[in-house]
Amino acid sequence: MKYGQREVIELTVYDTDGNKVSHLDTLKDCSLDDNGLFLSDSLVDFDFLKFIGRVESKSISDYEAEILPEKYSTTIVFNKSASRFCKLTGKGLIRSQDSGLDVEFLFEIPNAEIKQMYRIQANNEVTIHDFYFKIHSYNSQGDTYKIHI
Repeated sequence: MKYGQREVIELTVYDTDGNKVSHLDTLKDCSLDDNGLFLSDSLVDFDFLKFIGRVESKSISDYEAEILPEKYSTTIVFNKSASRFCKLTGKGLIRSQDSGLDVEFLFEIPNAEIKQMYRIQANNEVTIHDFYFKIHSYNSQGDTYKIHI
């Protein structure tokens, strides 16, 4: 059977223990190959940014907190040499050439690494947030990801 994909996937990010970190359902672009997964998101997910970055602690006294109202509630620090391992699932719809019906598919990446290549591209339209995940093998055979149809 032959299938065609017309829509961008929805990606769910999990930590290495399998706990859900974030659900990215506003993706504008997604590209998967043997080396990695590149995606562009139209909205920024702060839970995801906190996972790939480091939340800076704000250690101020109660007195300072009272007299100096903080303009920003959270600061996230990024380091280009840092990375974070995770697990990924992506869901989407593909259309069967034979039947013309849409079928849900899922790809599973059990061993991915978020590379600190977070890029913000702003123009007159919606801002684009780019991320890159390097894919590593998850078993001794060198398998990197699975697609379920």
